[in-house]
Amino acid sequence: MTSDKAAPTGRDRRTVLVTTEARLLLSREGNPVSNVGLDYDFWTRYLSAFDRVTVLARVQQSDVPVGHLHASGYRPVEGPGVALTALPDYRGLTGFLASHRSIRRTVAALIPAVDAVILRIPSPIASLVSRRLGHRQGYGVEVVGDPRDALGPLGIKHPLRPLLRWAMTRAQRRLCHEARASAYVTEYTLQNRYPPHPGRFTTNYSSIDLDDDALRRPVPGSGRAIRIVTVAALDQPYKGVDVLIDAVAECRARGLEVDLVVVGGGTNRAALEQHARRVAPGHVIFTGYLPAGDAVRRELDRADVFVLASLAEGLPRAMIEAMARGLPSIGSNIGGIPELLAADDLVEPGSPTDLADHIGRFADPSLRLIKGMRNHAVARRHHIASITKRRQSFYEAVLADARRPAGHAQASVKDPG
Repeated sequence: MTSDKAAPTGRDRRTVLVTTEARLLLSREGNPVSNVGLDYDFWTRYLSAFDRVTVLARVQQSDVPVGHLHASGYRPVEGPGVALTALPDYRGLTGFLASHRSIRRTVAALIPAVDAVILRIPSPIASLVSRRLGHRQGYGVEVVGDPRDALGPLGIKHPLRPLLRWAMTRAQRRLCHEARASAYVTEYTLQNRYPPHPGRFTTNYSSIDLDDDALRRPVPGSGRAIRIVTVAALDQPYKGVDVLIDAVAECRARGLEVDLVVVGGGTNRAALEQHARRVAPGHVIFTGYLPAGDAVRRELDRADVFVLASLAEGLPRAMIEAMARGLPSIGSNIGGIPELLAADDLVEPGSPTDLADHIGRFADPSLRLIKGMRNHAVARRHHIASITKRRQSFYEAVLADARRPAGHAQASVKDPG
């Protein structure tokens, strides 16, 4: 791993820089790890087109030994072909401004050592990198979220929120328009809000890789009681877990037997647990972080309904994985969720009452089975076999542009669809 004090050395034939706004963790021994799905296995997908991947991300220092972090669900970030360049662990606008000079130095030293750039957006880091590239070196974008929703009035509480929302939305439109190639997690939602440049390569794919083991046929519901599960990082309020807890309390006040399992951890967990004890004592379980794969799937398989009450989303991989297990699902009418769910399974974001009404419908086991079968069929569209082709075509478009001599027309790479 490199820090903002040390420029990377050497130059590989096909090195790609990938930026992310996610916060990674550094163990006491100095090992970078992740529990938000951005581990080594995730970054190796870029190695299908590139020889080396340099990840640029914020890193939080921890005093926990790496072995304990692995036991808690964290996984290594680095490995053969993948290295991390660390940025300061800034928090919010004030932290970003305070770290701005340090980030600029790191980026300036890093850009000459890479051949191609992929910016995962929305991200202030991505905007800064794009400015340093200028017009000589292009970049590709992976559009994984929408700042307009994340910074909406139901999200963060900050006096500068409207200004930040305007600035981040404007920046994302610019990044998409100027990108030499673009990939969106949605089929059409984010494309409509943040259009790519006409005539340049664009495609779409979700960030989840569903194999045959991830797809499970729906099974009949067990009875009137409803066991709800949600999977979310508890660092940000826009995941809406507090809204879901209030909906569970409202369901129980109506006489409906409902329990909730919250899979995930983060800085807001303690506050959410306290809220749950106050409004729905004994009926909300927090599992903390669980390793991706079998551990999460076991919780999904025990549940009757999956609910995502987010106030902002791109195309939620947690929902796709739940649908792949044959779970009926309820989600907020935002981002790419309407591309996944039927219209009658969408709720207004931030409304516990609307959410409770929809949960009540699933007291009928036969409806749960019907919806589970429908969702399972939709999830199959995200099977790794089809996703990989579109993802690879994007990487090849970025690589072709990076190899293009200055002043020449952009290379054409066809999206396999």
